[in-house]
Amino acid sequence: MLSKNNFSDSVNLLAVNTDPDVGLKAAQESEEQLRDAIKDSQIVIITAGFGGGTGTGASPFVAKIPRELGINCLAIVTLPFMSEGKMRMDYALQGVEEIKQVAQAHITLSNDLLLKGIGENVGLFSGFNQSNEVLKNLLSALVQMLTQTCFINVDINDSSRIMSFEGQSILGVGRADSEDFALDSLAQALNNPLVSSADISRAQGIIIQVFCKK
Repeated sequence: MLSKNNFSDSVNLLAVNTDPDVGLKAAQESEEQLRDAIKDSQIVIITAGFGGGTGTGASPFVAKIPRELGINCLAIVTLPFMSEGKMRMDYALQGVEEIKQVAQAHITLSNDLLLKGIGENVGLFSGFNQSNEVLKNLLSALVQMLTQTCFINVDINDSSRIMSFEGQSILGVGRADSEDFALDSLAQALNNPLVSSADISRAQGIIIQVFCKK
């Protein structure tokens, strides 16, 4: 659910339920452990699927802790598939409203939009797997940006500066196999549905990072 400054330690909350209040109580009962895990962090990243009980209920409470400790927090959450029903979507939207009040930056990803970006018609369980894979790739790119040095370095301080503006955020990732297709990777990052559906014309800050491998 969250990563510390070295991105190797983690704290996980596990509570299988569909009631956000149960997830909230689980986090509240673990507040001391959560504070101990977070207190020395430079940045906290929360990832959760919203619509059930655990992520929806616990994540806003967890995000409040780094806020109180003066640590930047980025929340990346997914909305349920429309086929999962109105109740789960209502829970998810409620969770988004709550977490954006405490996290410095938040990225909300629609599971339906994730699959649209893949361009495949899949079943529900395959859809969950595809959604998790896209989310994993986004997180890997984000951690790479924060931890690896490039010719023009972007580090946690740059990210903290961007997050200080606070509000809704987006993250686009593109990949190409050779330098001849470098512009293709840029097009992938800008034109995938997760980015192209958002209006970035009024953005207060943007980070662009390019990784090249020999």
